[in-house]
Amino acid sequence: MRPIKGDLKLMKALNRTAILQLFHSKGTLTRVEIAKLANLTPTTVSSQVDGLVNEGFLDELGKTDSNSVGRKAIKLEITRSKGYIIVVCLSAQSFTCSLVNFHGEIIEEIHSPSKAGNKSACDFIEDGIPRLMKIAKVKKIEKIKGISVVSPGIIDEQNGVIKFSRVLEIHDLQIKKILEDKYKFNIEVINDMNASVFAEHYYGLNNVYKNLLYISIEEGIGSGIIINEQIYSGFNGSAGEIGHTCVDPDGITCSCGNKGCIETILTIPFILLRAQEAAQAASDAVVPENFDDVISMYEQGAEWIQPIMEQALQVMSQTFALLFNFLSPEILIVNGWPTRSEKFVQEMKKKLEEFPFPTPNSSSRIVFKKLEHNQMIIGAAIWLFQGLFSGTLFSKRHTSLDEEFLNHLEK
Repeated sequence: MRPIKGDLKLMKALNRTAILQLFHSKGTLTRVEIAKLANLTPTTVSSQVDGLVNEGFLDELGKTDSNSVGRKAIKLEITRSKGYIIVVCLSAQSFTCSLVNFHGEIIEEIHSPSKAGNKSACDFIEDGIPRLMKIAKVKKIEKIKGISVVSPGIIDEQNGVIKFSRVLEIHDLQIKKILEDKYKFNIEVINDMNASVFAEHYYGLNNVYKNLLYISIEEGIGSGIIINEQIYSGFNGSAGEIGHTCVDPDGITCSCGNKGCIETILTIPFILLRAQEAAQAASDAVVPENFDDVISMYEQGAEWIQPIMEQALQVMSQTFALLFNFLSPEILIVNGWPTRSEKFVQEMKKKLEEFPFPTPNSSSRIVFKKLEHNQMIIGAAIWLFQGLFSGTLFSKRHTSLDEEFLNHLEK
């Protein structure tokens, strides 16, 4: 690793980021090992590490077992119990409030059925955060290092505004300001797909790739983009909204009002509807009751369902080929229903190679999500933690107990 030079604050942030990446890949390290691996001077490492220990980000585990002469080195690791991130995850399925440590481990969480509208989201957050703290028995508020809010839709991450979420019926919700008026924490708001791609980048793929794309295809379609190891949100937070790209001007009317959007061909509700209509029109066909039935019938080779899945294959492969050629990610991570059918996956990879001017080895650069559960929560927590650790976020941590907040917990 090359020595880092430049502005003092920038150098500190870059040095801390390098140290974080080492801990992430190695687990435990001594100061000597950090200096060697990061190519930093012992003085710089000592200063940075001492600061990170004092700020509650690193734990000293004890002296190493070494036969060498001289003072034994002290092992360090990212703390598991000195600090936490609260993650509020708003989704169409449920609202969740989670307490997450700096290793991405969920310590405690509460759930509530999702409800539409700005007020419903605010009510859950206002009630959920203190309730979570009480259940988790967190008595020292300075252990909470920040709050990260995850939501689908168009998110102005710079200003912490949920600009628009169709599935949650949220419009211009100034959630960061609302929380900053109540809590003196670092508050961040992140799109659900951006949180997912960051979790896969950080944990699922262990920071191996610098440029990657994440696509989820379920009830809707969403994507998250990382370019040069940074989340790319685009102007006004609208990057990655590919689901409402028109591919069939004469097609079915989409929920957005347009006709023939990608979502009308690739998502579960539309495929299930088409499959049910096709089964009813076919002789001796069993009408699928749910999407699992659709996958099963496709795998078994039911003739009446093949044209529907063939169209999905064509559009999905065309979309992936376009993204490979336009963004050229090192890896494309796919999540959602396509991963449930090995037959569909293999056919998709074949089709992808058939497109003109394909990116070399494009099909081999398609992988499936590595994290089984809670990737949005984990990604949102670690995204905020990384900013705090590196010092790129302005810290507003408490230096004393917030009496009003603790009194609220006792109620």
